Amino acid sequence: MRPKYLSICLITLSCLNFSASAAQETTTKKNLKAEISTKIKKPYEQVVTYESMKNREGKKTTLNVGLVGNTFEANSTSLELGYFLDINTVLSLQFHALASYNNETTGDEVDKVWNKDGEGYALSAGLKKYVSNSFYYKPEIYYRKQTRINSVSYHYSFGSSTRDLIGTESTDFSDIGISFKIGNQWQWDNFTLGTDWVGLASTVAMLEQSGDVESHDKTNLTLLNFYLGYTF
Repeated sequence: MRPKYLSICLITLSCLNFSASAAQETTTKKNLKAEISTKIKKPYEQVVTYESMKNREGKKTTLNVGLVGNTFEANSTSLELGYFLDINTVLSLQFHALASYNNETTGDEVDKVWNKDGEGYALSAGLKKYVSNSFYYKPEIYYRKQTRINSVSYHYSFGSSTRDLIGTESTDFSDIGISFKIGNQWQWDNFTLGTDWVGLASTVAMLEQSGDVESHDKTNLTLLNFYLGYTF
């Protein structure tokens, strides 16, 4: 009987040893997969999720050029100088050159007048505050000087499609106000790419005006101001 019991014990020990080896192998495979996943995931997160924030570290100054945009109901280009108070806060000074939506070059007298609609400039000071890797909000105060063409009267020359100007109603005004914008700014080493997606500007006080200022000139949207820059 003893050989029989001995055989049973040996078989039992072999089974236990096999089970332990299988469990250990399974655990090792799980740990290996977790380690590989971590090694892949962490660099991806650092590059995709935190790259712009990381690249702002140690930066003090940013200089941005606005290439195209819509500001104060006019086409706009801009120049912005920013100073980093910390990695997520930038003190911003900005100049906007404003131009008419109408850019006809036909020589028509009426077109020449409409080409002045919206012309002017604006100066603003604001605080760009990052709330994530690249997304920010930006409250500002501004000074603006702008020309508006309210209406134009004209008639056609006899036998011609040329329009002769009769009269113009226009407004020249300057004001101070506040605005609030949201946007994204991405950073690669020293290269900067960004946009103010949308914003709202509103007049606080009218400083001077030579005619009626319409409501849409006092409160208006800012849209899609794209810019490139250098940050150091």
